[in-house]
Amino acid sequence: MSESLDRLFLAFAVSKLEQFTARIRDCLGRLSDAHIWARAGLAGPKLAERLDATVREAVAVIRALTPERLAERVVIQGYDVTKLEAVLHVLEHFAQHTGQIIFATKLLTGADLGYYRHLDAAAPHADPTP
Repeated sequence: MSESLDRLFLAFAVSKLEQFTARIRDCLGRLSDAHIWARAGLAGPKLAERLDATVREAVAVIRALTPERLAERVVIQGYDVTKLEAVLHVLEHFAQHTGQIIFATKLLTGADLGYYRHLDAAAPHADPTP
C-alpha cells in the first residue's frame, strides 16, 4: 500500500528541514566566528547546537501532525492559517535563511560547497537547440 499524501508531505518537510540544517552546520564549520558575527554573538559550535535543538523540536511537531490536523486553523503572529500552511511557511522561511547562509559562506570562503557534486557524474543533457 502506498503512503498517503499527507504522510509523504510531512516526511518531505522533515527531510528538507534536516537537509537545510546540515548545510547550515557545514557553513558554520567553514566560517570563522568573525565571519559568522559582524557583532557580538554565539560561536559557531554553540550556534549549531542551538540550531539543532530548535530543528529537532520543529521536526517532532511536524511528525506528530495527523491528516485531520493539517486542515486545522491557527493564528500565528497575527495570521490565520491552516497547519499545512504553517508547515509550508516554516520550510520556505528556513530555506531562505539557508540560501543566505550558503551564499555568504561561498562569498567569504571562495569555496564550492559541493552540495550538488553528485550531479557531475550524471549523464549530460541533450542540447535543446536544433
